[in-house]
Amino acid sequence: MISDYMCDFCKQRVDVSKKTRISKSPHNLIIHLQRIDMNFETFVNEKLTNKHEFPTNFNLYPYTLDYYER
Repeated sequence: MISDYMCDFCKQRVDVSKKTRISKSPHNLIIHLQRIDMNFETFVNEKLTNKHEFPTNFNLYPYTLDYYER
């Protein structure tokens, strides 16, 4: 969700959502995570060190074009 976005068409500030959809599920999926976060007290980027675990099987159907077109 992007808050307070300036719409070029209507010239008003609006809330919008950004989505990425895929047309076909890949055999292999590589996900790149942004592992830094801005510290607004020091205004320095800090590396995130918490651990994330992901399932070995991941259902991509909700992120496909077919899902949104039904």
